[in-house]
Amino acid sequence: MPIKHSFQSAKADPGDNSVVGATKWNASHTVSLGNTPVSTNYSALNSDEAILGTGGASGITITLLDATTCNGLVLYIKKVDSGTGAVTIATTSSQTIDSDTSYTLGVQWQYVKLFSDGANWQVIGNN
Repeated sequence: MPIKHSFQSAKADPGDNSVVGATKWNASHTVSLGNTPVSTNYSALNSDEAILGTGGASGITITLLDATTCNGLVLYIKKVDSGTGAVTIATTSSQTIDSDTSYTLGVQWQYVKLFSDGANWQVIGNN
């Protein structure tokens, strides 16, 4: 998933190392999110950004990181296939996702954007 941004003023963006001079200040820069395609049970990693799940016929489970170890982490998880198997998102250590211990993506293209608040997981976007 590329994210594009354009600079609107002649101020350098300290987070973008590709901005090295005035000739690039108004250029567009693309940042690609790393994606992890999975079709079997999977434990999320700190380096994951977007997890693309294929539930197939029987479904898979994606287990989130311990929220206390990744405060501020944002994860996108999406079901990318039309199979009947769900992509179930599970927590660890009795943690919750908006007060539930799991979250289910049941149809193709359904997604959820999750945020670790340092204790549990919060849904901050979905469809």
